[in-house]
Amino acid sequence: MPVQVPKYMYVKSKIKEWAATGEIRPGEQVPTEHQLAEQFQMSRQTIRMAMNELEHEGVLYRVQGRGTFLSNGFLSGKGTDISHRIIAVVTTYISDYIFPPIIRGIETRLSQDGYSMLLLSTNNDHQKESQALESILQTPIDGIILEPTKSSHYNPNTRKFLSILARRIPIVMLHGSYVELGLPCVRLDDEEGGALATEHLHSLGHKKIGVLMKTDDIQGKLRFRGFMRMSTRMGIDILPEWIRFSSTEETDENVSQYAKMIAGVKSEERPTALLCYNDALAAKLLSAFLELGISVPDDLSVLSFDDSHLAEVNHLTSVKHPKYDMGVKAADRILTSVRIRQHNSKETVDDYIYPTELSIRSSTKRIATHSPSKMP
Repeated sequence: MPVQVPKYMYVKSKIKEWAATGEIRPGEQVPTEHQLAEQFQMSRQTIRMAMNELEHEGVLYRVQGRGTFLSNGFLSGKGTDISHRIIAVVTTYISDYIFPPIIRGIETRLSQDGYSMLLLSTNNDHQKESQALESILQTPIDGIILEPTKSSHYNPNTRKFLSILARRIPIVMLHGSYVELGLPCVRLDDEEGGALATEHLHSLGHKKIGVLMKTDDIQGKLRFRGFMRMSTRMGIDILPEWIRFSSTEETDENVSQYAKMIAGVKSEERPTALLCYNDALAAKLLSAFLELGISVPDDLSVLSFDDSHLAEVNHLTSVKHPKYDMGVKAADRILTSVRIRQHNSKETVDDYIYPTELSIRSSTKRIATHSPSKMP
């Protein structure tokens, strides 16, 4: 061993050499610290220093209770990765609401390039997201499409995301993003959607607009920001008493309380229209209104987001969501990211933001205007 080379650097170079020559292949376990210490006749502290640096560089990764492995992202001497043809897809929900067509779009596009899908759900819960990421860290995959959990909050799983990125496994975000990670995202222009919805209600004569919004997802904050921007532009009064925010867990209770507030005041004291976070929330509100004898749109108009089957069934005016096409686009983005990594290219993948438009149905209507009586 050349004396001028620090011992831990020599160990690093040998492990990289094994990887480059195929002696150890991506996803395979490397010898333990004890085995390497015996092989190189060095202290375990020296071996650990080399292993830690290789892990930091993304060459190696550890799986608790199993050992240390060569990263899938380590480039061989030929300059290409071994592809496992698997993309992990992590969404907050799978079988409900708008998610089936999104997932179908992802699967259809991936299969065109010979990829299969590892599908995981977080139920919009950080602990379940952590479990999903742990599964991913123990599975040979080529890339990840991930919908963030409560994206407007601090993400306690940041370290796991950094471990994934250290292995050079690309990630494309869906609907929203963890802004601190700077990852490409495929999403709706939620702020513009909030502005468009507000402008539509104003065009129907509504100047007293209530808001029911979720704010643990970044989409809710952006939609509300769009509402505020357009309200200021159109001279719409802000009504603090009729603007309510809730977390995912508080939504049902918040909807019930809001409906009772509406029913408990005179019609002239109510907002004339409501802007809701999404169709699921709006559908719950309509059900509560029905029990309380409040008619939509005769007593007040309701507008929501996502243009889902719930919007069709409940005749809701709703901001459109591309669903299937968004799934296809997210799959396109991750496949591009995988190819960039495989060719060690300096290209980058940018955000893809869908413009917004409305599906207008009967839950919104123009406020009746009364002409002044003519003098006899």
